[in-house]
Amino acid sequence: MVKITSLCVLLWMTACGGGSGSTQSKPLPAVQACYDVAAAIGNAWKRCGGDYQTNYDRAVQDIHCAMAMAISDEAALRSTCIPSFDNIICSDLVHGTYDDSCKDQILR
Repeated sequence: MVKITSLCVLLWMTACGGGSGSTQSKPLPAVQACYDVAAAIGNAWKRCGGDYQTNYDRAVQDIHCAMAMAISDEAALRSTCIPSFDNIICSDLVHGTYDDSCKDQILR
């Protein structure tokens, strides 16, 4: 487990990015992955007695989902990081202690 003080530090790091696509009909894969992480976080908070929408919205904002350009390791993100929120200990969630597979995954 990795101890962090901010969800932003966990899932987001600055990277050189390219341009944006010309269509807005479907989010970039990295943006969708970010929303999927935020949903997992919201569900974990709901399971631990918090409000889903408030925590989902906070995660989207903290991770800067709208600016996500790439995923560091999508296989680890989808197979380990996101599912880890299904059984995260509530005290770990409150203290921002997440699975190591979540570290630096969403790049912008």
